[in-house]
Amino acid sequence: MVQGSFELTNSSSIKIKGKSFDFNSFKGLNDILQKLIHENKTKNISVVGNFNTELQLNSIFSKANEIDEALSLLQHITRTIEESSIKFISHVNGVVRGPALELVLSCNYIKADIDTSLDFTYTSEGIIPFFGSIQRIINILDYKKTLQILLTNEKLKFEEANNLKIINNEISKNIDKKKPFWDQDFTNTFIYFNSKIHSTYKNKKPAYNAILSIIFESSICEYNVGLSIEKRWAKWLILKSLVKN
Repeated sequence: MVQGSFELTNSSSIKIKGKSFDFNSFKGLNDILQKLIHENKTKNISVVGNFNTELQLNSIFSKANEIDEALSLLQHITRTIEESSIKFISHVNGVVRGPALELVLSCNYIKADIDTSLDFTYTSEGIIPFFGSIQRIINILDYKKTLQILLTNEKLKFEEANNLKIINNEISKNIDKKKPFWDQDFTNTFIYFNSKIHSTYKNKKPAYNAILSIIFESSICEYNVGLSIEKRWAKWLILKSLVKN
């Protein structure tokens, strides 16, 4: 399989090349982003290329003592895109999944062809988003739809993603604090999904438990705290995976 990489073309676009991405792929992307921000020569950057991607988990998280470094880098990349004065515009088509989906969610604008579908099937694969995307999905969709997507492995086609304002809409770059949403409606919704997941999987699918706990814990947290919660649970899942292997 061709190793995935990111290429800066004409200082105006970042092209996603290949399908499977390792730690060096993302170090390369981080170098590109730092170069763009340091030079400050452009106002807009397009993100183009192949969006049907996957992570080489064994490469990225090969050693237990390097997991924190890897997770910090991945979250740093999307926060850099999110907080930069440069406007990032992703032009997506076909299936959008894996690390490309997480990069797309951090962009200012998400432009999509009608054949686009967003694949959120993380939990069925035993993982969760690694780039801090759960907080972003909540910010875009609210906690109810986030629970539904991540816990029922939903794939969103163009029409629904457009109606939900995920694509073809501006996403706020100034996400600092999230208002508490722990009210009775949240409690009832959380109890419903918690019961559904536990009755279905009997605590044998830790990724589902992680999603539930992340959303519950971060329901009244400031954004950066929510990202830390995500990273803690991601590390827990990765360590369990490394032990099995």
